[in-house]
Amino acid sequence: KMKKKFSYIIFLILLGFFLISLFFSDQIFSKKHDFKSSIWELNDTLNFKFTSKSELNNNVVLYGKINQDYSFANIYLFAEIFVDNIKIKTDTLNCVLYDSYGNPRHKNIGNIQLFKKDYLNNFNFEDEKQYTFKIAHGMRELNLNGIETIGLKIKRK
Repeated sequence: KMKKKFSYIIFLILLGFFLISLFFSDQIFSKKHDFKSSIWELNDTLNFKFTSKSELNNNVVLYGKINQDYSFANIYLFAEIFVDNIKIKTDTLNCVLYDSYGNPRHKNIGNIQLFKKDYLNNFNFEDEKQYTFKIAHGMRELNLNGIETIGLKIKRK
């Protein structure tokens, strides 16, 4: 009987933490694309879609993970934003991965280099609209080796 009560109390505490994290989370959207064989082909455009609520002052962040097979100090990304299939914005982003001495600018874990790029700050989403973020690499190589993950996060400011 005591074990059952203890298990029930632990369950309620964990449920409480989960609910609190939901209420205080500043993340609106997060999705990532993992690449097979760690190769991002030039014609492989990533699509991140979500239906918005009326959200003001949001930050849009691109992030990724590369391994030791990636042979450049940066990565260029072409980003397009569509609202209900109408293009509203096009950008070219330079994500600097290493400094001039070859040291990672972001966190690395073993041979894995993580990076993030603050893309849009204070971006306002309209209510009940379908937003699509299309991301393609803009490097001279047709196929980029060493790309493991590219993702997009939208957070409240």
